[in-house]
Amino acid sequence: MTQWNRPTSRPTNRAAAESATPTAKNGFIRGIPATTFFSRRSLYVLMGLGLMAFVAAGQIGTNGVFAYFELQKREAELAQEVADLQTANRDLDLRLDSLANDPEALEKLAREKHNMRQRNEEVLHVLPPRDQD
Repeated sequence: MTQWNRPTSRPTNRAAAESATPTAKNGFIRGIPATTFFSRRSLYVLMGLGLMAFVAAGQIGTNGVFAYFELQKREAELAQEVADLQTANRDLDLRLDSLANDPEALEKLAREKHNMRQRNEEVLHVLPPRDQD
């Protein structure tokens, strides 16, 4: 068993006892009064709660993280819609070019859509069968 070194002599007079106590700052042992309105721990707790409230406010609302992800999703949808519209526009440009430069394509459109015919042709319309009740 190990013996701990203990001081064998204790101060016997008052001056020696006062010099053994910690040095006081501003009249207090640790430099702050013991009965302040906010102790250091409660100040840390309040700062932590304030930080959590600040972070929570950043998560919700119109400028929050959830709104950011919704906007990213909407941006992707709109980008896809723009790509689809550009493809459709390109197809329509090709069709317009073929109608302007190809007389056979123009004749085909006139026959199908507008029921036009040439001078010595007859147009036959095929009707769907009637329902007999």
